[in-house]
Amino acid sequence: MSVWRNRGTWRYRVQRAGRLIAGSARSRQEALDCEAAALRDLHARRIGAPLERTLAEAIATYLASPEFASLKAKRRVIGRLEALREHLRGEAIEDAHLVADRVVNAGINAGHSPYTTNATLRILRRVLWLALKKWDWPAKPQKIRLLPETHRQVYLTQIEAKRLLAELDGDVRAWVALALYAGLRAGEIAALTPANVHGDLIVLDPETKTRRPRTIPILQPVRTALARLPLALGYFAMYKQFGVARAAIGRPDVRFHDLRHTYASWLAQTGANSVDIRDLLGHTQISTTDRYMHLSVDRLREATARIVRAKPPRKRTQKPRKAA
Repeated sequence: MSVWRNRGTWRYRVQRAGRLIAGSARSRQEALDCEAAALRDLHARRIGAPLERTLAEAIATYLASPEFASLKAKRRVIGRLEALREHLRGEAIEDAHLVADRVVNAGINAGHSPYTTNATLRILRRVLWLALKKWDWPAKPQKIRLLPETHRQVYLTQIEAKRLLAELDGDVRAWVALALYAGLRAGEIAALTPANVHGDLIVLDPETKTRRPRTIPILQPVRTALARLPLALGYFAMYKQFGVARAAIGRPDVRFHDLRHTYASWLAQTGANSVDIRDLLGHTQISTTDRYMHLSVDRLREATARIVRAKPPRKRTQKPRKAA
């Protein structure tokens, strides 16, 4: 029974009565947790029968998996996994719902939004899915349910967008224009190069957030921004200047991602359907796009309201002719 470090990873090994369990982990604590779980299985004489896998072991396996290695936002995922580990008490995979309950209660006590809590729960669900479907671990966990989310409804008007761009120049203006008039995510803007521009189209390859290719027609306000590609200014340096500009136009509540929502809202207001908006924004599910469709309904209400507001045409009265 031992734990040791080998080439950047931690290894563990447990052997009893000719039975051996060994594996790897990303930290010494993870290796100790996996070692303890293996020791419990050996003492319970469950070698030869399905082993009781723990969540700590599943997280360690996920961090060493090719799926995690292929992620672009590794630091963000590691942060969520660290938040998840705080609620582990050596539970088996079958007891994942107990950990989920602790995550939810901790989020409520800390005043976190449902979206923040769900980010941790989604990581938990992903690890469980991999364990059951990809790694073929024998377990029957209960379903992990997400909290209902209320999506932000913060948009800019066309006038506010022009005022915002007028406050900016250089690469910062390019960042904002690409989000406002092409609906690009921050990560997509940072990775954009002249190779993504094909005539009057921006073509994104499948290596985006949703792993789907995307084609976006180029609007006039975007052309100047595309001439500056690749943008030398990073996201955090840009966001500082963006914060000053949004305060200058009286909209300190606007986040950078709200510019992408603004693009979607403009599409809905001009009559674009859900499928078109989904394809332009690169959503994987039409339900994600449907949040903008109330804006299209508002446009229809305004159009029909003009019927009752319209005044009937005035009748022209003929003046009597004068006698000759």
